Amino acid sequence: MTNTITIFAYLTAGVNLLLGSLVLIKGVKKISYIFYFLLNISYALWAIPYAIWMTQSNGEIALFWARML
Repeated sequence: MTNTITIFAYLTAGVNLLLGSLVLIKGVKKISYIFYFLLNISYALWAIPYAIWMTQSNGEIALFWARML
């Protein structure tokens, strides 16, 4: 179960980075595209520590990544 959640967390981060980048490339001058890109970056920055936190077996390291969330 944890491996599946981890895979989906990394997949979520990758898809958000891809979609945000594609939208930003399409219209750099539009403020709504820039905000959408920043929103996707924030989702990706949340998903990566979440995936790392889910894979940790050491309590101290898991606590560190939980605090990063």
